[in-house]
Amino acid sequence: MTLKGSAQAATNEVRGWLEKRQQKFKEEAVKNVKGEMTYGEYIDSLSKRYDDVLHKIDVLYYFGVKICDLYHQKDKERKSLKVTIKKNAADRIAMEEINVLCKIAPFTLFDHLPEGF
Repeated sequence: MTLKGSAQAATNEVRGWLEKRQQKFKEEAVKNVKGEMTYGEYIDSLSKRYDDVLHKIDVLYYFGVKICDLYHQKDKERKSLKVTIKKNAADRIAMEEINVLCKIAPFTLFDHLPEGF
């Protein structure tokens, strides 16, 4: 999953949670107006919502940590690749110079090329 895909999934999940939360508020407001809910039931519903919100915060924190880890991992890979590309370019230039010198020289500089070239 890409960084953008992870962020979009987290956004959609939060949007869904907020919509469900708003629906619960509306249902409880109707019950309170009608007098169907006692004070104890109301406190219990608040407690459940509080626990639910804490759980959702934990999940969002987990996603945030994972997204940061993914970003740092990709950044390290990018830097490593950049160094590798520079090193390979430098090796290629050095080998081209050696090949030019070998063609110009009146005698053999190397019997064979080193391994990996």
